[in-house]
Amino acid sequence: MENTLSTILQQNSDSLNYLLPEIILVITFLETIVADLFWKKKEITLFVTFFGLAIALLANVAQLGVTDKLLFNGMLQFTAVAVVYKLLSIAAALVALVVLLSEKSLLNTAKGIGEYCTLVLGLTIGCQFMCLATNLLSIYVAVEMVSLAAYLLVAYKSADKKATEGAIKYVLFGAVASAVLLYGISLVYGLTGTLLLIDSNFLANLSKAPLGLVAIALVFILGGIAFKLSVVPFHFWTPDVYQSSPISVVVLVSSVPKIAAFALLTSFLGIFSFQLSNGPLIWPHFPWQNVLAVLAILTLSIGNLSAIGQHNVKRLLAWSSIAHTGFMLLAVVAFSISGHIALLFYLLVYVVMNAGAFFAVLLLEKQYKATTIQDYSGLGAKAPLVAVMLVICLVSLIGLPVTAGFVAKFLVFSTVLDAYAINANPILLAALILGAVNTVISLFYYFKIVVFLFLKKQASTLEQVATVQLWEKGVLILLVLIIVLLGLLPSTLIAFISGIVNVKSAMILY
Repeated sequence: MENTLSTILQQNSDSLNYLLPEIILVITFLETIVADLFWKKKEITLFVTFFGLAIALLANVAQLGVTDKLLFNGMLQFTAVAVVYKLLSIAAALVALVVLLSEKSLLNTAKGIGEYCTLVLGLTIGCQFMCLATNLLSIYVAVEMVSLAAYLLVAYKSADKKATEGAIKYVLFGAVASAVLLYGISLVYGLTGTLLLIDSNFLANLSKAPLGLVAIALVFILGGIAFKLSVVPFHFWTPDVYQSSPISVVVLVSSVPKIAAFALLTSFLGIFSFQLSNGPLIWPHFPWQNVLAVLAILTLSIGNLSAIGQHNVKRLLAWSSIAHTGFMLLAVVAFSISGHIALLFYLLVYVVMNAGAFFAVLLLEKQYKATTIQDYSGLGAKAPLVAVMLVICLVSLIGLPVTAGFVAKFLVFSTVLDAYAINANPILLAALILGAVNTVISLFYYFKIVVFLFLKKQASTLEQVATVQLWEKGVLILLVLIIVLLGLLPSTLIAFISGIVNVKSAMILY
């Protein structure tokens, strides 16, 4: 007994060495609380938060070459691929903090900024563990940690009735999704007798269980993850939350949890798939590829079609975000290493172009209080730099050359086409065709913004109420520059991602 306890304690101690980025974030979380208590200047609190996130980012970079390892007796699994997801989530959180610096209404709220920073850190910590989780219990705890922080962030401006309404809808849908996820986990545990996904008996016991119960359990777990991704039909909260929330919160919630959810999804699907020389072998007792393909088609189609009739710019971009989730889900549907590479590249590009678009929208709202597409009439002449940067972000979101969005969508279409060539699954061909059709559909609502910016006469009476500072222009230009550079020179980044993904880990395919 003593030897067993000693061994467990030693394993847990060794596991802590792999959690340096998470430990840094926890320390930063505590330091942020102390800074907010003893130094009332919000600049100090923001600096502590930003510095801690930056150090955690560097700590993750240092771990890219570290050997894969199971942590805490299988509760977590450290892999190079998980580190890439963690890097992306921290980078997205840093971008959201930069956007926050321009949002005076949030910076000057009566609550102060200390609680906001701690919530950002709490959400990021939860996402880090979502990227590592391989035990159904650790998965649920990490997802709930992210959910609670996201609910509080959305409701941070509680004095705003719209923000409160959006937060209530988010909490209600989130509670249902959490219950569905927990019920699915309970069923899987009952059917397999284990919570550990990489347990050798997990698939064996699941294969012996009644197929109807297995299908219900897996659909419920998939539904819980789909809520974090805004996958149809778990997307209803997204437009209301995006429209009612501060833009810095939108940038955060639309990217960081989504990255972690895709990390969790690919890790979970990796249990059910094996990479053979002639293509993937998917667990035959559940039609993973068909289910995910249908969800991807519905998500990108409903997202794009719903965006056409929107007038509020933030709401339009919310539906656009849903559509992009559908495109990223197409990369997962391929069940291939090239699909995973396309997904990671798309996620990075999405973080940049999504942040760039929302930041430009924030600056136009700050300058002219413009919130609807009609308010944008003639603003291209009044704010040419911001308007042009917004247009480039929109072009990338469409997926036109020579932007990073084009490369991202090209990689996704290529990997789906390769998957279709291997198994001739007609639903993959349908997904490919509808993906191309939806790219054309997106032209209508994205270019509607361009038309109002540059081709419509000044119909509104909006007057300038604030000026865009030099650093804000610099940040926006930097985001757009990254979009263009990744569109022109994507090979280095793709090669880096390929080198990471091609390294075999305990997860056979993903």
